[in-house]
Amino acid sequence: MKEKGFTLIELMIVIAVLGILAAVAIPSYMGYRTRGYNKRAEIVANQIMMAQENFRAASSTSSYASTMAELIAYDSTIDNDAGLTLPANIANANTTSYDAIDIRHTAGDITYTVTTDGVTP
Repeated sequence: MKEKGFTLIELMIVIAVLGILAAVAIPSYMGYRTRGYNKRAEIVANQIMMAQENFRAASSTSSYASTMAELIAYDSTIDNDAGLTLPANIANANTTSYDAIDIRHTAGDITYTVTTDGVTP
């Protein structure tokens, strides 16, 4: 009577193929995740830039918001994601400009800078 089952060489070939697939798939997946986190930070940076301009236009003193809390209270569409690094204060906010605001996702690899001129990586 012939026994049924897999031989050791067949099992080793299957494990080798799975190892090769994992070696290709895992770095690609990590790259997709990092790009997604970077895109999230870029979107929030653009939201902050637009909120600053809208805040200034609606302000009775025509000045920019001086704190992130003030800006988020004004524009609730800003997504204050737990993974994003947002400064508490916005330095030198006045009627004409504000210092650069740096935004980065903790799992991303790009820092976006928001100024009155726009958003740059």
